[in-house]
Amino acid sequence: MKDNSAIRFDVMSIDFHSGRLSLGELRLSARHGGIAAALAVLVFVCWVAAYATGLFPWIGRESVTVSSFGAGKISIIGNQKRSNSIGFKQFYYWQGQQVMLSYSADIEAGGLRAYLVRGAGLDVDPSDIVTISESGVGELVRTIPQSGFYRWSIGPTVTRGSKGYDLSYTAAWGARPAR
Repeated sequence: MKDNSAIRFDVMSIDFHSGRLSLGELRLSARHGGIAAALAVLVFVCWVAAYATGLFPWIGRESVTVSSFGAGKISIIGNQKRSNSIGFKQFYYWQGQQVMLSYSADIEAGGLRAYLVRGAGLDVDPSDIVTISESGVGELVRTIPQSGFYRWSIGPTVTRGSKGYDLSYTAAWGARPAR
């Protein structure tokens, strides 16, 4: 009697001579890989053209749900977080460009802190920090004073009267062409 209880681990195979890749039931040939790469390059070139002309100014997006747990009124020990993001976090902007951060926030406790930082972000002007403490939709806009690498910093914060934070937000950032 033949034993058919053996488990087969034939999940991935690569044949360098024929240029084929197999991941279980998914099989790709060199031709398919070339087509996929060409489409990826085409999408990137179209995005660059749309970004440069201002038709599609967005370079990044994230969606986060976060809640804190702590030992006191403002002592945060840790948090539970679910997030996903796509795009560039840090980007080179030209002097005179208007950068924007569009957000939609659902805040149960605490708030959302957002600000634009240049380079490593070690010298943030406190007047540029915005704390959003109510649910809603909005947009922050800044004009770039000097060309360089910048990034939006956005995250939860404890606000006056709250015992931690419990919120979710979606944010998208980008820039309009310099005038």
